[in-house]
This record gives sequence, structure tokens and C-alpha cells, in this order.
Amino acid sequence: MRTRLLIVLCFITAICSARSNYDVNLDSILTVLNREIEMRDIYNNRKETHIESIRSRLKSERDNVANFDVLDLLYEEYRHYQSDSAFYYSNRLYSIAEKSGDETLMSIARSTKFDYFMSVWMLDDAFGEYEHIREELLSPKDRILYYKNCGYMFFRMKLRCEENGSPRADEYDQKYFEYIRKLVSVDLPGVFDYEFFKLQVEEADMGGVDPDEAIRRRFQLLSRFDFNDHELAVMYASLCSHARQLCDQDLEAYAMRCL
Repeated sequence: MRTRLLIVLCFITAICSARSNYDVNLDSILTVLNREIEMRDIYNNRKETHIESIRSRLKSERDNVANFDVLDLLYEEYRHYQSDSAFYYSNRLYSIAEKSGDETLMSIARSTKFDYFMSVWMLDDAFGEYEHIREELLSPKDRILYYKNCGYMFFRMKLRCEENGSPRADEYDQKYFEYIRKLVSVDLPGVFDYEFFKLQVEEADMGGVDPDEAIRRRFQLLSRFDFNDHELAVMYASLCSHARQLCDQDLEAYAMRCL
């Protein structure tokens, strides 16, 4: 699916390089996208086959520590695919970590729970896990996800404070940027969250960039890496936002269809 989507991106890159005269037929691009949507069942079957190959590596004993890494992989496969299954595997990780008494496993399991709660907007439960995670015990890749979730958590808490008229909104806004800067300090080139937020931090340090330049930088990023479907959705949401700033209805409509 990603390879086919890159063909679509070639058309969109052409749009961005000649924004003043849109000669590209967006209908033909959307036809390709609609064809991909029709292939959804095939993609789902491939996903299930891949998941089953991972599940087959589980040891027979349910809560064996040797199952921890495999369960972690299963959680990763389900986190943007089936929420109830992601929750199930996060619980199994937690159970193994708790029984083992291993602080590193417990921090990983809590970080997984934290990630799940953030994905379903359960901020209070997420904050409960956040308070007990020892970030120094996480791998660099896990820390990037942890810092991203911390940033999003405080950003959402800021929005909630603004709605309620709470004076803590500025405090949470500062915490958001603190964690995003910690994220890009991990320095893992090629990892989506690192590359995406590094771009945002650079733009913030520049005092922001004009929407045309922001769009160009995001398509440049899209051309350099192979993103999964969720990561592409994040990129298209960002493109949609910048297209709206330019009152560019064609690009905004295309980005919305890709979400």
C-alpha cells in the first residue's frame, strides 16, 4: 500500500512545486486513492497473517517473562489497528512485569499502558501511569514514544484548562514544549516521531515558517522515509492545516481524503 501511495505523492509534489497554476487533475489522484480503499480487505488479511506469525512465537506458559517481547510486538501491531486487542496485550505486559518484579519491564509496561490511555483520550488514567514511569529505563525508541505521549498529554490538559478558564494552561503549554524538545534530543534519525517533531521544533525556533514553506518541508520529509498508515495520517493532518491557512481548497480536500 505504501508503494502505491508514493505514486500519489509524486502528483502532490508536482502540485506543491507549481502552486500558482494547478494543472494536475486531482480527480485522477482521488481515483487511485479510492482504488486503495477498495483493497482494504486484502490489506487487513495481510495484517492478520503478519500478526498471527508473531503470535505463533509465544511460549505455552501464559505469563512467562520470555513472552514479554512478543507481547510487546503484538501490542505495537494492534495499537492503531484494534483498540480492544491493544488493551488486552497491554494488560498482559503489565501482568508479566508485575509478577517479575523487574523495574525495567514495569517501566515498559507502564509506558505501554500510558500509550494506550492516550490513544483513547483517558487523560486521568494516562497521568496515573505517567507519574510512575522511570524514563531512564526505557530504550531510546521507547523514550521517543513516551516523550511524545507526555507532550500530547500536557497539550490536551492545556486545552482542557482553557475550556475551564484554569490559570494552569500556560504551565501545561510549557510542559508540552519541554517534552517535545526532550524527544528530539534522543536523536534517532529515520524514526517518524523524531523527524516530525524535529521539524516542528526547528520551525518554532525560527519563529514559525510560512505555510508554503511548511508544506514543502513536509513533502520533502514524506519523500525521504517509508511511513506506516498512522504516520501518513499525521502528516496529512499537518498538510491539511497548512493548506487551510493558504485557503488552498484543492490541497486541503486531498489531504482530508487521505486521513
